[in-house]
Amino acid sequence: MTQPVLRRIIFLLPMLIFAAVNMVGSYYSENLLDFNSFVRSGQAALHGGNPYDTSTGETTNLNPPLTLYVFQFLAELDPRTTYQIWRLITFSLYILVLILLKRAYPQLTTPVRLVWALCMTGIWYTLLMGQFYVLLLLLCVGAWLSLKSNKSVLAGVLIGLLAAIKPNFLVWPVLMLLSNSWMVAAVAFLSFAFFTILPLAGYGPLIYYQWFDALLANKAAPLATNMSLYGFASRLGIPDLGVVLAALLLIVIALFIYIRRPTDLEASGVGIVVTLLASPLAWVGYAVLLLPIFFSRRWSGVLVISAILLCVPSIFVFPIAKQSNLFQIVAGMIYFIALVLVLVELARSLLSTSNSYYPQEDLQPLAK
Repeated sequence: MTQPVLRRIIFLLPMLIFAAVNMVGSYYSENLLDFNSFVRSGQAALHGGNPYDTSTGETTNLNPPLTLYVFQFLAELDPRTTYQIWRLITFSLYILVLILLKRAYPQLTTPVRLVWALCMTGIWYTLLMGQFYVLLLLLCVGAWLSLKSNKSVLAGVLIGLLAAIKPNFLVWPVLMLLSNSWMVAAVAFLSFAFFTILPLAGYGPLIYYQWFDALLANKAAPLATNMSLYGFASRLGIPDLGVVLAALLLIVIALFIYIRRPTDLEASGVGIVVTLLASPLAWVGYAVLLLPIFFSRRWSGVLVISAILLCVPSIFVFPIAKQSNLFQIVAGMIYFIALVLVLVELARSLLSTSNSYYPQEDLQPLAK
């Protein structure tokens, strides 16, 4: 047995074990978790109530008013049936994304990477919670591939729509502007403005006040599956430190991008990772948005470590985190470190003279 083959087996074995655990853990949830909050939010919007009511003691929908149009539709269907159908649609869209990435990067998309993508905790967490992170991934990959094909307007529209659904992603077009991709940034801001204003016609300005109140009332940041700097600092018991660190990160990255003037894809990769790190909430489900980064470049040792950490099942993390504050801090480091390592790798490649995006050839044996 050759050394490259042995290395691939050593890498894949824990991945497959993690995947099996993730599959079992994400099989079904009786209370429908986040999906149930979407349905309740849609029902409230449908009947003139407050879609962001926090007084019930149940999980509150924290997504912007634009998403209520979809949630209203869900509210008219049987929740349990729709939950299962939505999970099937989500997984199908995930496979579609992998096909798109394979076509865009045929030499880089090796069997090992495809298996790894199916082992990621992010996709199984998304399926369990009934979340729509894969829809965000589809927009993200669509924008990424549009940039790769020099379709600036389409990329801008998709980035703007992504930011309208998750406003934290406004970081992405800002970095595009600083890297001198003004067309992409301008279209993205216009797209964001259009999709953000759209709910005013259906729900009025009050809906945004209700949404902001729900955001301010949320106290879930310390949970171990929150990958952000704010989540890390909240687990330490000093959430204000998270705000300071996130602000410093944004300033440093903005200056870095402005000085280095990277390519569109390089700026996009940094934008995606920094968005997650600087967000108040960045659940492990958001990790699926890292796929275009992992599929468009060769894997260094740093990325290999990150890839492994991103597959650690949340079903392991939650019980550990519940033992004590110390265990919560330790368990919460897993996904946080994985995200930081991706940023470290992107920064390293930007500071080096070589290009780490290889559309023709993958030189990393482990990733083959």
